[in-house]
Amino acid sequence: MPGSQVVAYEVDQRLQAAARRLAESNGVGARIEARGLCTVAELASLESRAGTGGAAVIMDCEGAEAELVDLERVPWLASARLLIELHPASAPGVLELLRARLADTHELQVIGFEPRRASLFDAVLGPLRGLRRIDRELLVAEYRDGSQDWLWATPR
Repeated sequence: MPGSQVVAYEVDQRLQAAARRLAESNGVGARIEARGLCTVAELASLESRAGTGGAAVIMDCEGAEAELVDLERVPWLASARLLIELHPASAPGVLELLRARLADTHELQVIGFEPRRASLFDAVLGPLRGLRRIDRELLVAEYRDGSQDWLWATPR
């Protein structure tokens, strides 16, 4: 997607700097704008950049998805593709709330949580073959509280 532009939000300055370095090392640094906290007002301000149906949002906001996915306050989300990580432990009922909010504008699919296993990452972990199996598993474990499903919402 060589023509795409990315606005990325990360509140941790160290992680933001690491993401910037990663983007630069992959030759896409000029296409990525890093910002701090994503608020409803901040998200709404991107309307002119979102265009008409060409925007995609990947959202992993640790429980703020119910606040941010608000079509009344951020109307351009109605025509955007949305991939939203759900955090039911910190936002109970979030899936049902988002289903209700997006039902008229999007086709919805829940992508179920699957525990990560080291065997799925053999290509990446290959150089670390000398590690014990438990250490390889610990490298990919996320230690999540409960299920971390994703909601894939495609505009109608």
